[in-house]
Amino acid sequence: MRVLGIQPSNVQFLALPDQGLTDLLLRDCNSALARIAQVIDDWSPTDILAPSIFDIHPDHNAVAVMMRLIFADFVTQGISQWNYLVHGRSPAFFDRAAELSSSEVESTTKRDAIRRHQTQIKLSRRRFLRYATRPERFLRVERESAVWRDGAVQSVSRTCDNLNVDLRFAVERLRMQRSKFFILGRDSLGRKRACQISVPSCSGDFEMLDCTTNRRVGIGCYRGHPFAGELTLPLRLFSPVHDLFIKVDRRSWFFDEAGWIEIPSVPNLSKVSLSMISTEAYS
Repeated sequence: MRVLGIQPSNVQFLALPDQGLTDLLLRDCNSALARIAQVIDDWSPTDILAPSIFDIHPDHNAVAVMMRLIFADFVTQGISQWNYLVHGRSPAFFDRAAELSSSEVESTTKRDAIRRHQTQIKLSRRRFLRYATRPERFLRVERESAVWRDGAVQSVSRTCDNLNVDLRFAVERLRMQRSKFFILGRDSLGRKRACQISVPSCSGDFEMLDCTTNRRVGIGCYRGHPFAGELTLPLRLFSPVHDLFIKVDRRSWFFDEAGWIEIPSVPNLSKVSLSMISTEAYS
């Protein structure tokens, strides 16, 4: 930190679980959200830089969703949120992000700081040092009525009653184990709810399980085969006036295939077809 000109008094560590933030998000992140919100309130920033929802590092994209929830619940007007992406090549991020090139002095300083991060460069030295030479990119987080498709999710259609998700799986990434599908939102009382399903390999019904209790909370339908299909999920547990977040978990060793996708609330979609926007936005 000192190499970058940051003093210890300007750093606050939250001691959140490394490689465990997705589980925390899905099961019990309320205390973590309150702690981060308190830090924001104490520091009173004008701008917040946080990981992108499209980052394929599972901890990074989980934090991105947490920040969306914090801004919805705690943060008032006057603070801008900007996202950066470290891992992955999502067009949903790179096609829209602003680019800032570093000077030679800045790149040298970043390399020096990276070299001091011994635990991270022990196995990935060349990859981490390359980060020092690439341009910095930032995407401002704003309310949108469009869904930017990413990874296996090709299009999304949401009504008050159902969520339809069109999936296409890359053949080379086909795995023996089933892919998982997560959905996170709010219920009618504003409480966070999260469910998971195991994506079937053929047409039929599937169980929706509560991520906290692992109990069945609904039955959905899949129409398709191992390489492609459409999920239809009932949304009786989720409030139509709150945003939803979905993720296909097809993790390869450590990194995700793609991050989370934010789906706007139904009132924000009243005048336009969500599935059409998600397709056109990516093309």
